[in-house]
Amino acid sequence: MPIPKPSFFAYWRMIPAFIPIIMIARDIAVDADRMIAASKKIVVAANWYGKAKTIIQMIAIGCIFFFWNGRYEYVETLNELTMWWAIQNLAMYVACLVSVVSGIKYFIEIAQKTKKVNNDYTQN
Repeated sequence: MPIPKPSFFAYWRMIPAFIPIIMIARDIAVDADRMIAASKKIVVAANWYGKAKTIIQMIAIGCIFFFWNGRYEYVETLNELTMWWAIQNLAMYVACLVSVVSGIKYFIEIAQKTKKVNNDYTQN
Protein backbone atom coordinates (compact mmCIF):
# COMPACT_ATOMS: atom_id res chain seq x y z
CA MET A 1 0.00 0.00 0.00
CA PRO A 2 1.52 3.32 -1.02
CA ILE A 3 1.85 5.94 1.69
CA PRO A 4 0.03 9.17 0.78
CA LYS A 5 2.18 12.15 -0.14
CA PRO A 6 0.94 14.34 2.75
CA SER A 7 3.39 12.50 5.04
CA PHE A 8 6.21 14.25 3.18
CA PHE A 9 4.55 17.62 3.68
CA ALA A 10 4.15 17.02 7.40
CA TYR A 11 7.82 16.11 7.68
CA TRP A 12 8.76 19.47 6.21
CA ARG A 13 6.12 21.19 8.39
CA MET A 14 4.09 22.39 5.46
CA ILE A 15 0.92 20.93 6.99
CA PRO A 16 -0.01 19.73 10.50
CA ALA A 17 1.26 16.21 11.25
CA PHE A 18 -2.14 14.86 12.32
CA ILE A 19 -3.51 15.14 8.75
CA PRO A 20 -1.32 12.42 7.18
CA ILE A 21 -1.63 10.33 10.36
CA ILE A 22 -5.42 10.34 10.00
CA MET A 23 -5.26 9.67 6.26
CA ILE A 24 -2.79 6.81 6.56
CA ALA A 25 -4.70 5.27 9.49
CA ARG A 26 -7.93 5.45 7.48
CA ASP A 27 -6.32 3.81 4.45
CA ILE A 28 -4.85 1.00 6.57
CA ALA A 29 -8.13 0.41 8.43
CA VAL A 30 -10.26 0.42 5.25
CA ASP A 31 -7.82 -1.88 3.42
CA ALA A 32 -7.72 -4.28 6.35
CA ASP A 33 -11.50 -4.29 6.70
CA ARG A 34 -11.94 -4.88 2.95
CA MET A 35 -9.46 -7.76 3.06
CA ILE A 36 -11.31 -9.36 5.96
CA ALA A 37 -14.59 -8.92 4.08
CA ALA A 38 -13.05 -10.41 0.93
CA SER A 39 -11.93 -13.46 2.91
CA LYS A 40 -15.63 -13.98 3.77
CA LYS A 41 -16.56 -13.59 0.07
CA ILE A 42 -18.07 -10.14 0.67
CA VAL A 43 -17.44 -7.70 -2.16
CA VAL A 44 -17.28 -4.02 -1.24
CA ALA A 45 -17.03 -1.80 -4.29
CA ALA A 46 -15.37 1.59 -4.24
CA ASN A 47 -17.90 4.29 -3.52
CA TRP A 48 -18.21 7.93 -4.53
CA TYR A 49 -16.77 9.17 -1.22
CA GLY A 50 -13.50 7.33 -1.76
CA LYS A 51 -13.18 8.79 -5.23
CA ALA A 52 -13.97 12.28 -3.90
CA LYS A 53 -11.32 11.81 -1.22
CA THR A 54 -8.71 11.01 -3.85
CA ILE A 55 -9.67 13.96 -6.05
CA ILE A 56 -9.66 16.44 -3.16
CA GLN A 57 -6.38 15.02 -1.85
CA MET A 58 -4.75 15.47 -5.27
CA ILE A 59 -6.05 19.05 -5.49
CA ALA A 60 -4.67 19.76 -2.01
CA ILE A 61 -1.28 18.30 -2.92
CA GLY A 62 -1.30 20.42 -6.08
CA CYS A 63 -1.98 23.53 -3.98
CA ILE A 64 0.95 22.74 -1.73
CA PHE A 65 3.27 22.04 -4.68
CA PHE A 66 2.19 25.31 -6.29
CA PHE A 67 2.87 27.28 -3.12
CA TRP A 68 6.11 25.63 -1.99
CA ASN A 69 7.67 25.26 -5.44
CA GLY A 70 9.01 28.80 -5.47
CA ARG A 71 5.79 30.41 -6.71
CA TYR A 72 5.69 32.60 -3.62
CA GLU A 73 8.31 34.85 -5.23
CA TYR A 74 5.38 36.36 -7.11
CA VAL A 75 3.59 37.15 -3.88
CA GLU A 76 3.69 40.88 -3.32
CA THR A 77 2.06 41.31 0.07
CA LEU A 78 1.81 39.46 3.33
CA ASN A 79 -1.96 39.21 2.85
CA GLU A 80 -1.42 37.34 -0.42
CA LEU A 81 1.07 35.01 1.27
CA THR A 82 -1.41 34.36 4.06
CA MET A 83 -4.10 33.67 1.46
CA TRP A 84 -1.98 30.97 -0.25
CA TRP A 85 -1.13 29.39 3.10
CA ALA A 86 -4.83 29.37 4.03
CA ILE A 87 -5.80 27.82 0.69
CA GLN A 88 -3.31 24.98 0.98
CA ASN A 89 -4.22 24.22 4.59
CA LEU A 90 -7.96 24.46 3.93
CA ALA A 91 -7.56 22.03 1.03
CA MET A 92 -5.72 19.54 3.26
CA TYR A 93 -8.30 19.89 6.07
CA VAL A 94 -11.11 19.24 3.59
CA ALA A 95 -9.23 16.23 2.20
CA CYS A 96 -8.77 14.90 5.74
CA LEU A 97 -12.45 15.39 6.56
CA VAL A 98 -13.60 13.66 3.36
CA SER A 99 -11.12 10.87 4.10
CA VAL A 100 -12.70 10.29 7.52
CA VAL A 101 -16.25 10.43 6.10
CA SER A 102 -15.40 7.98 3.32
CA GLY A 103 -13.78 5.63 5.85
CA ILE A 104 -16.92 5.70 7.99
CA LYS A 105 -19.04 4.99 4.89
CA TYR A 106 -16.87 1.96 4.06
CA PHE A 107 -17.12 0.63 7.62
CA ILE A 108 -20.92 1.01 7.62
CA GLU A 109 -21.24 -0.71 4.24
CA ILE A 110 -18.96 -3.58 5.26
CA ALA A 111 -20.79 -3.99 8.59
CA GLN A 112 -24.17 -4.12 6.84
CA LYS A 113 -22.98 -6.68 4.28
CA THR A 114 -21.31 -8.79 6.98
CA LYS A 115 -24.49 -8.73 9.08
CA LYS A 116 -26.55 -9.79 6.06
CA VAL A 117 -24.17 -12.66 5.27
CA ASN A 118 -24.22 -13.78 8.92
CA ASN A 119 -28.04 -13.65 9.03
CA ASP A 120 -28.28 -15.65 5.80
CA TYR A 121 -25.83 -18.20 7.19
CA THR A 122 -27.73 -18.67 10.48
CA GLN A 123 -31.09 -19.02 8.72
CA ASN A 124 -29.81 -21.87 6.54
